[in-house]
Amino acid sequence: YRDPPLTERGQEQLLASRTSLVDEAPDMVFASPMLRTLQSALLLFGPELSNAFSPVGERSGKQVIALAAFQERNTKTWDTGRAPTELASSFSRDEQRLIDMSQLAPDWFVKEHTWTNDNERDRIALARISSGVAAVEAMARTRRARTIAIVAHHGVFEVLLGAQFEQAEVRRFHLLEGTFTPL
Repeated sequence: YRDPPLTERGQEQLLASRTSLVDEAPDMVFASPMLRTLQSALLLFGPELSNAFSPVGERSGKQVIALAAFQERNTKTWDTGRAPTELASSFSRDEQRLIDMSQLAPDWFVKEHTWTNDNERDRIALARISSGVAAVEAMARTRRARTIAIVAHHGVFEVLLGAQFEQAEVRRFHLLEGTFTPL
């Protein structure tokens, strides 16, 4: 099944994680453009994002910014995304307003590289993910964001931080010049 939705168990895990985020709403939210991570971002930060719109639906604040750099590193069917228009059709009209897909190329989900081993896969993924981190830093500087959230996959954080994450785990880091340090 290509680009599957968030499971019921995943939703339960995220709702449990959400309690650790109540005190600190991020200024910006970035996510992998995979269906389950966008659904996760909306579940975690949806109330704060919904409040960023006026009653007539004009954007006056935050959205989840989908960045292809944070997509799954594997090429399995369930780790392969969909074109932005197809992906958008998975969300209600109200949810679509909360997701910014303007950074996505129409073919963002096509994985150009094949690799022969995990080291090569991780090297290629690190280059892609690092470019995403640079984009996050640039956008955060431009918008004077002090707190950001990145909703992505275990493999993304494993390559980027050299750390193992549990599903729906929340950790806080300080990001400065492409380097994450735990808080």
